[in-house]
This record gives sequence, C-alpha cells and structure tokens, in this order.
Amino acid sequence: MHAQAHNQKRCGVDLITYSGTVAQWGSLYLVWDADNWCGVGQLSPTPFGRLYSSTVIKGKGEETDHRGIDFGLARRVRIQLGRNYIRFLYSNNGKEWIELRTIERPKAFSGAPRLMAAGKYYDAADQPFAAPIAKASMDDGRAGGRISNLQVEATAASERNLNRAELKKLRAPKVEPVSATLTGNNDDPTFEKIAPFYPPMKSPREVVGVPAHPLDVGVDWLARLDVSPWTAPTAWFEVGTPPAPLGREGVPIPTPAARVPAHRHADDHA
Repeated sequence: MHAQAHNQKRCGVDLITYSGTVAQWGSLYLVWDADNWCGVGQLSPTPFGRLYSSTVIKGKGEETDHRGIDFGLARRVRIQLGRNYIRFLYSNNGKEWIELRTIERPKAFSGAPRLMAAGKYYDAADQPFAAPIAKASMDDGRAGGRISNLQVEATAASERNLNRAELKKLRAPKVEPVSATLTGNNDDPTFEKIAPFYPPMKSPREVVGVPAHPLDVGVDWLARLDVSPWTAPTAWFEVGTPPAPLGREGVPIPTPAARVPAHRHADDHA
C-alpha cells in the first residue's frame, strides 16, 4: 500500500497486442524506459469508476479519462502496438473491442518496449519504473483490484500500419461529437443524432455534470442522483400521495400518462 504495486516482465518484442482482464483498480503498461511508458486501465476517482489511458514521454504525463463504467464488473483492456500508432481499447465480453483512443506512435516509443507490467494506477510523478522505486500515491486506503488472463500476441499483420488517410484523420483537429451534429443548422441536438458518436451504453449508470469538473454526478438505473460509489444515492424524485420514490426496485417507473405531482427529495449533501 502506498508503494510499488505491479508485476513486470521483460518484453523486447515490437508490434505486440497486450491484453488483460481488470476488476476494479488495475492497469496494463508497456515500458520503454523510466521516463517513457504508456498504460490503460480503470480507476475510481470521485465519484465512481472510469476507463483511462495515459502516455508518459520524457517524464511528462498525459492522461485521458474516458467513459464512466460499472466499477464492480470485470472487463478486458488492451494496448495495441503498431508501427506508426498505439491504440487503447476495452471489451465487456472479450469478443467485441471498443476503441478508447488512438495516437500516433511517438519517437520516444521507438523499438520494442523493454518491459510489460500489470498492476495499480500510476501517474508520471510516481516514477514506477525508475530505480530505486519512488513512493507512489494512493488516494484511498480501501483501493484494491484484480488482474487476470494476461495475454501477449503479435499485432495482426493487417493492423500493423495506419495508411495515409488514417494518419491524416488521426492528425486532424478533434471535433466534439455533439458540436459536430450542429454544423450547418441551428437545431438542438437530438438523442438520435448524438447516439452514433458514442459506444453502446452497457452500464446502467450515466455521467452528468461539467466536463473536467473534479466532481461528477452519477444517474443510476432508477433515475437517482449519486456522487459516490460507496454511499447511498443523495437525491431522487418522489411521486404520489403519500410520496414514494419514482424509481424503486421491482416497480416500473410510471408513464407520462400517470400525471401525478412530483416532489423532489434530497439530503443535506445533494
């Protein structure tokens, strides 16, 4: 706890695809040296789990936090190493893989990785692959996780290079998906227009709030607001006389035709 927490093995082979099953906290890493490495996995900042991918180049880290997840379920994560790209992916069933992001392969990641590693989450400041090992951070003493079914295989020959068109698309400025639906018209975005930009939602929980804000709010499958994976929901809607929660286990949510008065109930922390 609060220190090094990973297993590592010499690699020395280029153009590989490194996969593993992660439950709760856990990450996979490809390491070129102490200051140049990349990783993919999941972590649980406030209030709940997220998939993430990161690169550390010349000691400087860049992390991308991806979609919220059901932190209690195990899933596969993967780093795919090509000649001119690196791709981070995940899968909920081990068969269908969903891309988290793809980056152009940096010069600092030239040649075969020196190490493969699997273990806890690190950021660049932890210096987990330096010698001697630096003390690493741990935000929550309850943190724990499992990693299993590690697999290393050659990246398929058909997937070892991005062609010119794919590289051009990768280098193009990123456009926020919802904004893209508004190009050329003044209409508000609809669910049907936005949905194709996002992978199918397998989790019964959505993220709402301000992008990059330190506190996300979860909306669970019963339409309750939740700001922590460890406590009960903090706000919900009640309907009827006497009031009862709008969403209850085993009780369907009333249709709009019910037309009953709604009363908001929340505790002091909502």
